[in-house]
This record gives sequence, structure tokens and C-alpha cells, in this order.
Amino acid sequence: LGIAPGARVLDMGCGSGALLPSLSRAVSQEGFIIEFDISHNMLLETWNKIRAGLHPAQCIQGDAGILPVGSTSFDWVVCNSCFPHFEAPRQAVIEMARVLRQGGRLAICHTQSRATINAHHRMVGGIVGGHELPNDAAMAAILRQAGLLVLKMGDTCDGYLALAIKTRA
Repeated sequence: LGIAPGARVLDMGCGSGALLPSLSRAVSQEGFIIEFDISHNMLLETWNKIRAGLHPAQCIQGDAGILPVGSTSFDWVVCNSCFPHFEAPRQAVIEMARVLRQGGRLAICHTQSRATINAHHRMVGGIVGGHELPNDAAMAAILRQAGLLVLKMGDTCDGYLALAIKTRA
């Protein structure tokens, strides 16, 4: 993604902190990372990684639709492998855009293609049965409605990426 040293990063829906090592290397000691998730148990796993002293970061538990951080606080919001699980995806994107500074970037990414993710959620059913990544047109509309400019939409067998930039404060 090209996250620079010194960047302020929100790891949205961080889960157990899978991205924490990569994000820590990218921002180095000059930047900071907030690990954010709705799940207390997942944040405990992340906190254990932070407490071990390997990765400087803070943890915040909350709902993606109401982020408890100030506006224009981050250079990057990275939303990895969790977007389909937001209860209100449009509101979550509005909040992610709100906390980005002007010129800040939002990356919504997955390690599998949209088709693979959506098929898996349909097959599993239950609580994740309707959790799907929207098609490119719908995702672009969600990003635009939040005041973001789409830089890239990529969907391959290796993964999915929607990259956008906040062009105004």
C-alpha cells in the first residue's frame, strides 16, 4: 500500500492483529497504530501481541458505525478481511472517511477474490450468510457518498482491493 514511516494508521476490524507486524514495520517508531475491533476477545489477542513489546499500538473496542476517535486523525484506514461483516457498511465507510485527514487513504482489502468470499459466506450461511462484498459499482458509490475518490478497484484470484483517497477536509 505504500504506508510511509510516521503514518497514523487505523487498523479497522483488526481481529487478532494479523496486520500488526506489517503495519508496525511500515510506520516504524515515528508513527502510530490504533487497532480497532468490535470483539473484545479478538482485541485481547491483539493486546497480547502489543504487550509482548513487539508492536507499539493501542487497542480500541467499538462499533464501526460510531468511531470513538477525532475527525482527521489518520493518514490511513486499513480495513482488511472484515468489510462484509459490518452491520451498516455505508455508515462504516462514512466514519472511516471522517477520521481520515485530507489526502488520507482508505484501503478495503481481502486475501481472496470477491467471488470466493461471497460464495464462502453463502455456503457457511448462518450469521455470515448475507455478508458479501458489493460489486465494483456499488462499492464505488459507497466510497463516493462518503466523500472519497476511488483510486483503484482490483479483484483477482489473489485478492480484493478498493483504494480511495479523501480529497477534502
